[in-house]
Amino acid sequence: MRLQSASAVILFLAILLLVLTGLFPSPTMIGLTALVISGLVLWQAYAILRDDSEPVPLEKRSGFKGYLRR
Repeated sequence: MRLQSASAVILFLAILLLVLTGLFPSPTMIGLTALVISGLVLWQAYAILRDDSEPVPLEKRSGFKGYLRR
């Protein structure tokens, strides 16, 4: 999944949960929303770190053997 697509899905889910929490403001829903949004933040961080939309050419070797430089 591309970074832009993942970010759009994450933002949509976060806004949907906030709207549902506003409609049903119970302690359980607030706790569930906090838990899920923290998971979405971790998913966003993973998507940013995993962003492989731009391939790295093998010629660009860094000083360390086996590591590629972007």
